[in-house]
Amino acid sequence: MPGPSSFSRRPAPSTAGRLRSAIEGGRHSWATSLALHLLPGVPIVLAYLLLTGPLVRAIGYPPFLAWVLAMCLGLVPVQLGTLFWLGARPGGRRSLRGVVAYADRPIRRWPLVGVVTGLVLWTFVAGSVAQPVDRVLQERVFAWLPWASEVSGTTGAFTGHAESKVVTTLAVSLILSGVLGPVTEELYFRGFLLPRLPAGRWAPAVNTALFSLYHFWTPWQFFSRVLLFLPAVWCTWRGRDLRVSLWVHVIGNTTGQLLGLIAVTAGLASG
Repeated sequence: MPGPSSFSRRPAPSTAGRLRSAIEGGRHSWATSLALHLLPGVPIVLAYLLLTGPLVRAIGYPPFLAWVLAMCLGLVPVQLGTLFWLGARPGGRRSLRGVVAYADRPIRRWPLVGVVTGLVLWTFVAGSVAQPVDRVLQERVFAWLPWASEVSGTTGAFTGHAESKVVTTLAVSLILSGVLGPVTEELYFRGFLLPRLPAGRWAPAVNTALFSLYHFWTPWQFFSRVLLFLPAVWCTWRGRDLRVSLWVHVIGNTTGQLLGLIAVTAGLASG
């Protein structure tokens, strides 16, 4: 009779495999959820302090460009890389199916257009109302941050710089902060983290609050971000359709970048 050693045994999963299963699975624990929401903000700040900040200062471009590049270098590889790492399949294939939820497009086209349009209008109205509060918090509470006057993309941040450099900065920001960053964040925060939050019906509010906290570089915008994003996050969660928050985020960001670019090229905000 054959002994136990004669039977083939399934190899024990590696540490990476166990970690992948724990993260990709169903509900996250609170500790896992908090870590996955907040830790991705750290590489962005480090990228600015160690790489893009010194580089942009050396070439004489507006400091805002340093943050745009830092968000790209610290955001996309970490968040999108995590999703594709979790989506590893046998044979070396990568797939986001099973990792990113709310991708089945249950909301029909025209209702989706109406919801997105209304939410985009809300972001502009809410943003206008919240902007004075952001400014007060930035100047009176968070002025101690060394980059407090550099991270904003308002026209005042470009004073003293050549118009060509400002235009280049805003054009790069239009692509990176307007499209690439928001798409990555929505796939990660709304498609991956939101449905795994152990918060029940409070998941949209918790996800929005943690998403706002993850922006360590602009803590003065915490309340305004919650105000702007919560309706879109709730609609995404309620309708189980990732396109809602994705389109709202992309349209809101690109519109803001375009308005700044138009203002500069029209000579209204040149330094």
